[in-house]
Amino acid sequence: MASPGRLGSRYQLEELIGRGGMGEVWRGTDDEGNALAFKVLHSHYLDDEDMLRRFISERRLLTDIDHPNLVKVHDLVLEGSTLAIVMELVEGGDLRRLIQQCGPLAPADIAAVGAQIAEGLAAIHAQRIVHRDIKPENVLIAPEPTGALAKITDFGVARLSADDLTVDRTTVVAGTPQYMAPEVVQGRVPTPQSDLYSLGLVLYELACGVTPFQGRSPAGVMYAQANDVPSRPVGVPDPLWEAIERLLHKEPTQRPSDARVVAHHLTTLRQYLTGLPAAPRLQEPPPSTPLSQPAHQVAAVPALPPARKRRFPWVVVLILLALLPAGYAASALVRPVPTEVDPPRPTPTASASPTPSPTHSTTQPTSETPTPSPTFPPSVKACTERVGVNENTTCPFAQNVARAWEAEGSRTDVVEVTAWSPAVRKDITMTCVPGQVVICTGGNRAAVYIKP
Repeated sequence: MASPGRLGSRYQLEELIGRGGMGEVWRGTDDEGNALAFKVLHSHYLDDEDMLRRFISERRLLTDIDHPNLVKVHDLVLEGSTLAIVMELVEGGDLRRLIQQCGPLAPADIAAVGAQIAEGLAAIHAQRIVHRDIKPENVLIAPEPTGALAKITDFGVARLSADDLTVDRTTVVAGTPQYMAPEVVQGRVPTPQSDLYSLGLVLYELACGVTPFQGRSPAGVMYAQANDVPSRPVGVPDPLWEAIERLLHKEPTQRPSDARVVAHHLTTLRQYLTGLPAAPRLQEPPPSTPLSQPAHQVAAVPALPPARKRRFPWVVVLILLALLPAGYAASALVRPVPTEVDPPRPTPTASASPTPSPTHSTTQPTSETPTPSPTFPPSVKACTERVGVNENTTCPFAQNVARAWEAEGSRTDVVEVTAWSPAVRKDITMTCVPGQVVICTGGNRAAVYIKP
């Protein structure tokens, strides 16, 4: 492999800092003295004509991708027997180190990390890159003045090591079965939903300290990924577990439709998880449940399906959430936006249902004890008992959204609703995610909260 010294015409390799399945990672500099990281690939890739062709042709694509939740690729170097990817140097360690040092994270922090990883995945999926190896070691933590950022690395390796949506089994299957999607185990073509399954496994580990099939042989883990349903670790709150469970559905089409959907959902979910304690650290996962049918025939669990009606023009904001553990400061970058100021269109008000008269039976009453009404997060302004808004939305628009959602008649699916915005004097489409409190989000960081 490489040794300290010159690399190409501009770079200097200085210190070996890691090894992986495809090569070594070095610390070094360019001729201007900028600190960089170098992924030096194994020399046998020089014998792969397809790899060399991609290495030459993909430089522009990989170097043009720029996102705060991705490790920036600066250059690709081919010199003699050396193939190297020149990358941003991230000093903060990776998620593996964080898990080892801190154990399970608090639920709100898990949502924050997951949202950032999903934002990074959305950026590479938009370029038809499937990472295929999302795991704690490939998520770096970058200390920033405003907090800490999760950054996905090695997406360049994924792009170079295989054509757009094909799998390199010698690398991926042998390397990380604990984070493999069922369809990859079964030899099916990986898709962006395969990365989302891997993200679900990472969130599971962040929640309890182990992966769902830890302790089994590699072959046993691969069998379980395709045939066993992970069980819920003790102490993981309902909203977080539901989000993880959606990601871990065996059938790719039943997982969330897009990484941006996952990022937005986890970002909103964080408000409801703030203050909840971390779950206990487990030494082994709870027993999994075998599937009663092959994975591709299993009925869907409650999932986050594509929105109904027409095709949704996804508009998702980038919110850089911060990690709270290990002494990192927390921050969120939010820009003020215009809000609705005019009254809504008049809408007929539904008449209230008559209250049933009480019965005088000596038998046990048939009605159940009312369930306590869910509450809004502290940051939400209540417009009425049932409708609330965030700081970027006003009550008249929110009430229009609530009426539109009620008109849909849906209580279990993610749906699009269209409501009149007095501020811009046109209809705006919002996406409503079901839950104890329905959360509708759209452009300009608007959020409406509805108690069903």
